[in-house]
Amino acid sequence: MGVRIFTPEETRKAMAMAQSPYRPPEVAKLNEEIENLTKLAEFRLSVVGFMDEKIMEICQRVVFMKLEKDRLYAAWIDRSPDPIRSGIILGSGF
Repeated sequence: MGVRIFTPEETRKAMAMAQSPYRPPEVAKLNEEIENLTKLAEFRLSVVGFMDEKIMEICQRVVFMKLEKDRLYAAWIDRSPDPIRSGIILGSGF
């Protein structure tokens, strides 16, 4: 998995899109899975009392899921029209 650096134009577009409450379904689903796994790790830590191997596995999975979420956001930016130049009203679910 490589690193991608956004151009200033892509960064401006991403910041404008971030102000919208809309998220692609695959990103929303991944966010929910990340939240659930994070809660599971926190619960297990409260029961076990220390970072065991299972908690570390969950944490590693969450990190990989967050990297995947970054990839999905980059793909969303690539395929979406510019929300400012196209006159799309932010929050309309473009």
